[in-house]
Amino acid sequence: MFIRLSFVTLIFAVAALGMPVKRDAAKVGQDIEDLDKQVQALDASVNAFPNMGGTLAQVYAIHQATESVDKVIMTTTNDANASEGFNDDEGNSIFSLIKERLGPDVKKGLDDLVAKHPAISALHASPIAEADINILKKDSNALGNAIVAKAPANLKSDIMEQFDAINKELANAANVYST
Repeated sequence: MFIRLSFVTLIFAVAALGMPVKRDAAKVGQDIEDLDKQVQALDASVNAFPNMGGTLAQVYAIHQATESVDKVIMTTTNDANASEGFNDDEGNSIFSLIKERLGPDVKKGLDDLVAKHPAISALHASPIAEADINILKKDSNALGNAIVAKAPANLKSDIMEQFDAINKELANAANVYST
C-alpha cells in the first residue's frame, strides 16, 4: 500500500512540475506584489541593524534578504518576458503597483540602507552591500525593460520613468557604499 501511494504521489508531483505556468499581466502583477513584500522584508532586515555595534551576522541577514529580492526580480522579469503584451487596463494596474507601492518602498528601503552606511562600513562590509545593490540595479533595469516591452504604448514612458527613478536610487546607494 505504501509503495503504491508513494508511486501515485510521485506521478502527481511530476505531472505538476511539467504543467506550464500561465504568464500574463495578472501573473506579472502578482509578481510585483510579491517583489514589494520582499522589498519590505529587506527593509525590515536593514532596520534591525543597529546604527552602532551591528554584527556580521546581521549584515549577512541583509545580504540574504537582498538575494531574496533579486530572485523575485528575476522571476518577474522572466514572467514579463513570457507574457503577451498588456492591454490598457492591465498596463494601468501594473503601473499603479510600481508607482504607488514598489517605487516608494524601494526608495524607503534604500534611504534606510544609506543611513546604516557608517555602521556597516565600521564592519568593513560596505563591499558586500555595494555588490548587492549593483546586482539589484542590473536586474531591476532588466525588469523595467521587460515590463516596458509589454506595456501599452501610452504607458511605456511612464513605466520607464518609474524604473529610471528606482535605478537612480540604487545607483545613489551604490555610490554611498563605494566610498
